[in-house]
Amino acid sequence: MRFESLNAFADSRRDKAITLPRVNQMEDEFLLSHEKARLVAFVVSPRRRMDRWTRHTWLPARHKEDSVNIQEKTPRHALTRTGGFLKGYTHSLNPYGGCAFGRDVGERQGCPFCYVRESPVARFGPGGWGAWILVKKGIDGRLAAELKRLDRTRTRVFMSSATDPYQGIERRYELTRRCLKTFARFPIAALVLQTRSVLIERDFDLLSKMKAWVLVSLTLETNREDIRRALTPTSPTVAARLRVARHAKDLGIPIQIVVAPVLPHILDAFADALASSCDRVVVDTLTAGDGARGARSRRLDMNEKLAGLGFPGWMENEPERPLMRKLTQKMGAERVLFSQSGFADFSWVQSADLPLRKPEINL
Repeated sequence: MRFESLNAFADSRRDKAITLPRVNQMEDEFLLSHEKARLVAFVVSPRRRMDRWTRHTWLPARHKEDSVNIQEKTPRHALTRTGGFLKGYTHSLNPYGGCAFGRDVGERQGCPFCYVRESPVARFGPGGWGAWILVKKGIDGRLAAELKRLDRTRTRVFMSSATDPYQGIERRYELTRRCLKTFARFPIAALVLQTRSVLIERDFDLLSKMKAWVLVSLTLETNREDIRRALTPTSPTVAARLRVARHAKDLGIPIQIVVAPVLPHILDAFADALASSCDRVVVDTLTAGDGARGARSRRLDMNEKLAGLGFPGWMENEPERPLMRKLTQKMGAERVLFSQSGFADFSWVQSADLPLRKPEINL
């Protein structure tokens, strides 16, 4: 039986006796399913695949922190081969399953636009997105074993695709820091650390020694605090994230700010802040960045949420264009990138002996 969409597949499984899918195998299937052929391969035999994924049940939480259900698990693997939106990378690495930045704050959702909300790992989770975290204990050991077997001169890792590696639980478990120490022992061609957390500043001591092939990619969707509080209430303030970006830049650690998705902002002030705080900017939108030409963002009611804040038609108004024009004037076109092609640009890599500084890919 074939399904026309990932949602159709998810709905077909909803009434079955399903426990939490094996997160470290499913989380990147969603990214890979952007292409139709991959989607068909994903759903063509759901019974066999789901039986394999659901051997582990979700046990009662050992403890709770900030109303987030936390469970520990030993992962079977660390790196996941990737593609789709992350074409240009060879693997992704998710030290946690779930993301507490997505939890509810009163009646407000954290990051309501997050594409992972539409993925199997979120739909089949033990609660709403943001209400649970799977801690992959020992993932640094698995990572070391896998890096030993890879051609590391051609390995490009995106960390992370379906979680934030620096969400609050990282203060306790330090899985991300452990993985960074592993990468320091086994260097690769490129490592991108994608986060919206200021906790990454803790690891600048490590990153400053890896800066030839590590990029800090810090999310900042707006410079308006009222918009941040309304749509990303669990995220650090605008000022805090800009401060961390400037600190990385001062230390010589490659730093990009990712305006993903671009939300309502004060144009001139935002462009000035971005240009002075980072090496380059990647701008993305609710349409280009959700992997479905805006369909997922519409299912997540982003048009309605933005209209309720006084910005009707935001998704259709191409809000990225004025910001990118202003940034280009201040930073130059080579430092202002867009969506998938921007994430897949590796011109920031400093190591001259790496065979692939900038991937040759069709976008």
